[in-house]
Amino acid sequence: MNKYQLLYLSSAVIFQSADVRAESSLNTSPSPSLKRYRALDRIRNTENHKRDNPKFERKRDYKNIMRIKNIGRLALFKWSVISALVFFVFPVIIALTYQLFTKQSISVTTFYNNLRNDLKGNEIFVIVQIFVILLGIWVFGGIASWLIIKKKRNRFFISWLTIFSLWILLFFSSAITAGINDFSKYRQNGFMSELTGWLAYGLTLYIVLGAVHGLIFGHFLGREILKIGLKENAL
Repeated sequence: MNKYQLLYLSSAVIFQSADVRAESSLNTSPSPSLKRYRALDRIRNTENHKRDNPKFERKRDYKNIMRIKNIGRLALFKWSVISALVFFVFPVIIALTYQLFTKQSISVTTFYNNLRNDLKGNEIFVIVQIFVILLGIWVFGGIASWLIIKKKRNRFFISWLTIFSLWILLFFSSAITAGINDFSKYRQNGFMSELTGWLAYGLTLYIVLGAVHGLIFGHFLGREILKIGLKENAL
């Protein structure tokens, strides 16, 4: 390094320190545009750090999974409520249709009176089954939407299987609840007797009802799950 380069470097250091002292003495601050640029740069660095952070990736994936599963849960709950309403209105439709073609009346109130009498004294049993159905909707609905939206499985078959699984879950829940109720009265013999009776006389009925219910409403359930998935760009 020659003497001219040394002279240049020394003068640059002197001028830079003089500028720093002048700026501090005048208490100057960066311009507004420079402040905005620095703020945006900090935001970009923060976002890039989040994207590179594995915890952030896992959290984002978890939110996406829950968003997809909630689509199926809400759709299954909706069609379960609609199915329950159809069940309660169906006797009225049958009675009106029968009266229209035969000119004879059927007492619809008898059906509802018998239903109300069956509920008396079995409130705990009904509450347990409602809780089990809601739990089944939470589990099966999430699985159904994941299989339909992410795995691209056949929506009609998955929806049919979901509704059918709800009926099988309801059957076992009802049988076990009834068995526990009899166990408190007759101990082990009461539990096994009640469980055997449900398996012998109730399983076939629940299988048929679940299969028919799935065939009727499975198409609507699968179509709604896929439609909402497309709308929310969850695919």
